[in-house]
Amino acid sequence: MKKDKKEKITEEEKEEEIEEKKPKTIKETKVKKVDQNKAIEEVKTEPKKEKKQNKKEVKEVSQEVPKEKHKRSKVATVILWIFVVLFTIVLLCSCGAWSYYMYNTYMTHRENCYKEMEIIKSQNDSAFKEVNMEEEYLNSMTYEEIKNLAVDKEKLVSGTTIKMYYNGEEVTEDSGMLFNVVGESRLIIKLRKSYNYQLIKSYREDIESTNIIVFNVKDTIFPKITGVSNKTITVGDKIDLTSGVSASDEKEGEIEVVVEGSVDTSKAGTYTVKYNATDINGNKTTSEMKVTVKAKTTTTKKSSSSSSTKKSSSSSSSKKSSSSSSSSKPSASTKSGRLSIAKTEAKKVAKQIFKSGMTDMQKAEAIATWLYTNVDPQHEQGTEEYKKNFGNEAYAAFVLRKAACSGFCKAAMLLCTEGKLTCKHINANKWTHQWLQVKIDGKWLELDGQLGMVGNLY
Repeated sequence: MKKDKKEKITEEEKEEEIEEKKPKTIKETKVKKVDQNKAIEEVKTEPKKEKKQNKKEVKEVSQEVPKEKHKRSKVATVILWIFVVLFTIVLLCSCGAWSYYMYNTYMTHRENCYKEMEIIKSQNDSAFKEVNMEEEYLNSMTYEEIKNLAVDKEKLVSGTTIKMYYNGEEVTEDSGMLFNVVGESRLIIKLRKSYNYQLIKSYREDIESTNIIVFNVKDTIFPKITGVSNKTITVGDKIDLTSGVSASDEKEGEIEVVVEGSVDTSKAGTYTVKYNATDINGNKTTSEMKVTVKAKTTTTKKSSSSSSTKKSSSSSSSKKSSSSSSSSKPSASTKSGRLSIAKTEAKKVAKQIFKSGMTDMQKAEAIATWLYTNVDPQHEQGTEEYKKNFGNEAYAAFVLRKAACSGFCKAAMLLCTEGKLTCKHINANKWTHQWLQVKIDGKWLELDGQLGMVGNLY
């Protein structure tokens, strides 16, 4: 049996070999090619399938790994947020604490600055002196005199400046203060201290203290009328009621005289004439003069004896008249006599220095020039020599040619009268420098004969 099987196998193999050796048909060859292509495709598709399976496996693995990472990133994010929140809270707290500290520092420094300013103001306020005083019209005070009168310099804070305003005008070292308004006058004194302080930026503030001094200005000096005396005339004589009569005010100089009354020279009798002089502030002075008008006497012829006696009487009367005329000359031994002499000299000087057609300014300059050129200043005030030379009178300037500033002023006033200039005597009756103010073109200008100048000098 075994042999039979072997024989069958060999026969089959042989047949296969024979078949293989046989030529194949076209269909078989096509089938084989198709089978081969399938096989090739299967071979090609198998790696692709394997690749897809690998990709799926990678995806599955990758999907499993991020889940673990995602869980870890959530924890880190929470921790990070907790850290950020804590850091923000700490930052806000520190910023708040710093802001609070800076605010407290700012407010404290600000309060300290304000306290220092209040201390400065109160100290300067304490430097003011209480002053209520009366002053004479057209008297004046220098800047230093006012400052010493109104402010205690020792109490002032260092660096404080002083400014003063009198009736709205600033008082300076050059101008001083002139009491030119009768009644209540106000002097405003301002103390100013500059204070520099630092807050957020630099600041500068002026600390001011103000005080007001009230001056009661009075004009107690009345005008004087001179040249008024009783007269006796005969019916038919002529009389000039204004001849030799003048009025002057110590502050204003020469002022107008108003005559009230008249004299009828055609009738005998006694007539009263009034002279009135009123200054700018209403001070009025009145003086009276009595004029006696006598009737004419009739003359008759007498004997030679009577004529001889008449001659003798006439000669004696002529002697009396000459003696009376000599006695009527002014004497330098009296103040009125010296004034009369000064007036006479002033008229002579006025004829020399005043020319026709001169303006008021030219006249004032001529007065100042003549006094400066011809009169020497006398500085020995208060000595016996000063008293002997009458240095405070116009007589000293015109006659002795040496005078104090007051004598210069009075001589200048007489010349202003001759030149018909309106003038004022500044600092009259004071032991300070004196000068005149002359009204020229509606403005008051200073005239100082001792300096020989006219203009805004003081």
